[in-house]
Amino acid sequence: MHQEILIPFGVFAFVTAIVTIVTVTKHAGRNREYAHQERLRALELGQPLHGGTFWPSMAAISIGAVVPVASFVFAFLTNLLRPGSEEAWVFAGVVSTTAVGCGTFLAARLLHKPENSPTNWDTSADWQAGKPAVDPDAYDTVGQRG
Repeated sequence: MHQEILIPFGVFAFVTAIVTIVTVTKHAGRNREYAHQERLRALELGQPLHGGTFWPSMAAISIGAVVPVASFVFAFLTNLLRPGSEEAWVFAGVVSTTAVGCGTFLAARLLHKPENSPTNWDTSADWQAGKPAVDPDAYDTVGQRG
């Protein structure tokens, strides 16, 4: 009885997962291409580059939140298929604790401001472009002496 329901559900879940992965991958590639074209156009026009991507924060959120939820979902499914299996809950707890710790560590590293950076490092367009703001008259160069 359970196999008659479980097999079509598994096939449906597998096909849905494959379609989702292909679609997300296709859109991510297209978004990377658009971002690349935007950066090239900004360089051509002499505009400052907008720095910072959101993927490190998404990685920290995924590790800290999605992994624990998924581990407990799989522990629940394991408990449904094999009642009385306490090991699944123990492993889910260990994986969740580790994932929350690692996600917290990554998030703390993302929020930590480097010591040698300027005060307005997150808003300065010059700093994001990789060029610190420098007064050109502050340095005496050979070309200016005549």
